[in-house]
Amino acid sequence: MKVKTLLATAGLVFSVQSWAIETTGWTCSNLIGCGTSTADGVVTDAPVAGTTGYAWVSTQINADGSSPDDFDLTKLPTGVPNTEVRNGATYTSPLFAVPAAGAPISFQFNYVTSDGAGFSDFAWARLLDGSGNEVALLFTARTDPVESVVPGNGMPPPQATLTPPSVPIIAGAPTWSPLGTAGGGTGSCYDAGCGYSGWVEATYNVPAAGSYRLEIGVVNWSDNGQQSGLAVDGLLVAGQLPSSLALTNPGTLPAFTKPVYSGSVANPGTSTTVDLVVTGPNGYVENIQATLNPDNTYSIQGAGLPAGQYSVTATLTGTSSTQTQDFTVTAPPPPTAPQTVPTIGGVGLLLLSGVVAGSMGLMRRRKSN
Repeated sequence: MKVKTLLATAGLVFSVQSWAIETTGWTCSNLIGCGTSTADGVVTDAPVAGTTGYAWVSTQINADGSSPDDFDLTKLPTGVPNTEVRNGATYTSPLFAVPAAGAPISFQFNYVTSDGAGFSDFAWARLLDGSGNEVALLFTARTDPVESVVPGNGMPPPQATLTPPSVPIIAGAPTWSPLGTAGGGTGSCYDAGCGYSGWVEATYNVPAAGSYRLEIGVVNWSDNGQQSGLAVDGLLVAGQLPSSLALTNPGTLPAFTKPVYSGSVANPGTSTTVDLVVTGPNGYVENIQATLNPDNTYSIQGAGLPAGQYSVTATLTGTSSTQTQDFTVTAPPPPTAPQTVPTIGGVGLLLLSGVVAGSMGLMRRRKSN
């Protein structure tokens, strides 16, 4: 949901956007580690006018006390400690477009932990490219009874600008539902260090235009007891709500069918069309432009295609928000052989004529007798 408020300052009018984070299309690495909430316990709504909720990621364990599998160490950010990582989760946005080199992305985050006394759970946010490669480690937060919890002690330095630049823990047993109820969850505290950071703003200038994802993550350290989590809200790209495009796979089609190319666009901004490029065998290229409907969906029929492997790439006009789908057009079945009536060949005709001649001679002899 987007809200625009007009403010007048020194006779000038500014358009200020506010938001509740849109998590449609986000992916979670486990079944219970991610979600969305409104103001809950120590985590209020982010300090942005008009917001009505936030996304979160958590180390919470199952209600029966069992824990999800340990976190896949290959999915950790570059350079973070990993020797004692236990369970955890990531929550990753769909691709969004960054329109130009140097364009800023910004968001708010709040780290919450019920752990302490050297059990240094940690959380992060990082920017990934379209292939899932790390572009920037934006920030880290880590449980610590003495040092600032943001940036995380013993972690790589953040590449985003943080406001405020360092944050001590707001101490106490934090009440927050996403920590769960089992294994030292909401409302509990293990020694000094538990509490929450409060909302912190992160801003980063993306070095190149392109398509990116935001990943937030959190892990338990040393054991699976006493849970930690991260709340995130207010993702903006170049001051606007992030724009992302979805393209439905046309599926497997019979030869010479006219495919329908369709999908939707989140936050298209000023764009009103989607450009589609279809490529295929023998240098085939087809360019189509679809108009966005009022609900930001699009659908357009292409040309009939002969058999082969094809690819369609959709791009929101004037942006780098893009998606590609591969599909197959199958060859028609071979023609069925016609049923033929047996014919009499040359030898057969000679034999038949001999039989007829013999029959006629026999008939003449019978008549002469």
